[in-house]
Amino acid sequence: VGSRVMVLEDGQKFLVPLADMINYAPRPPPSSGGTPDRFADYHRREADGSIAVYADRDVAAGRQITEEYGRMDNSLYLAMHGFVPERNPHHCVVL
Repeated sequence: VGSRVMVLEDGQKFLVPLADMINYAPRPPPSSGGTPDRFADYHRREADGSIAVYADRDVAAGRQITEEYGRMDNSLYLAMHGFVPERNPHHCVVL
């Protein structure tokens, strides 16, 4: 079930209920509240074995929590998440 799997920096795959339900939105630039640039910077396995998901941007009270799903081209977004972002600076074509 690849579309529900969270792959952490060491390559291990985890099913993380509820964390896989956070909606996508491109990360804002650092000057407007964006934080680290890599998926692994805000999805971590803790010492006790739990998975911690941290916000990748500032979130105002009462607002929806969203996150960028990682730097990947559109074919991977389609295969893993079932959609293609409207604007994707990481989209590429293999020649």
